[in-house]
Amino acid sequence: MSRGETPAVLPLTAVRFCLISHIVQAGAHILYYVAIPGGKEDD
Repeated sequence: MSRGETPAVLPLTAVRFCLISHIVQAGAHILYYVAIPGGKEDD
């Protein structure tokens, strides 16, 4: 258990989580428009 690694790992994990969430949201939007052709007309 080296304390030196913890401060560096936490921000990286947060950044990874943000990137993953953005990718998931983008993929969800794409799948939503692909799965529901009428979704574009609602806008």
